[in-house]
Formats: sequence, structure tokens, C-alpha cells
Amino acid sequence: FDSAAATISLNQRGLALPPADLKSVTVFTKDSASRAQGLATVAYAMGLADAKKFLEDLKIERAVLVDYQGQFYQIPEEKDK
Repeated sequence: FDSAAATISLNQRGLALPPADLKSVTVFTKDSASRAQGLATVAYAMGLADAKKFLEDLKIERAVLVDYQGQFYQIPEEKDK
């Protein structure tokens, strides 16, 4: 199973990120690690509401967004079992 993952957060070294309502964004993809990194960075900069829509529209394999209240958002949303 080929996959890549990348996480972006406000304290990311080497990146000048704008303030956001997200603490971190992690993207998992079957594409390259650089694509996962790019998607995570863009989603982080968009903020929670726009990032959720953006990542859902892309139909990525999986993403986890964490806001500053510590709430986790999974994309796609995990259905109750």
C-alpha cells in the first residue's frame, strides 16, 4: 500500500503561515509526499470551514484537522459504527 502523509501546524519551521483557526492539518494521500504537504499547507491557510470543503471536494484518502479547542475533524467524516 503506497501512501504519503504530511502535517502542517502554526509552529512549522521554515514556513511563514498566516494565523488560522486551526492548530494542525494532516493529509494522507496515495500521491507523493510533496502533494500531501502542499494540500496540508493550503488547507491550513484556508481555515477550518474552507479547508473542510476543499478537502472533501478533492476526495482525498484521509485528512485530520485539529482546531484550537482541541476538536478533531476527520475527512471523510467517520460514520458512527
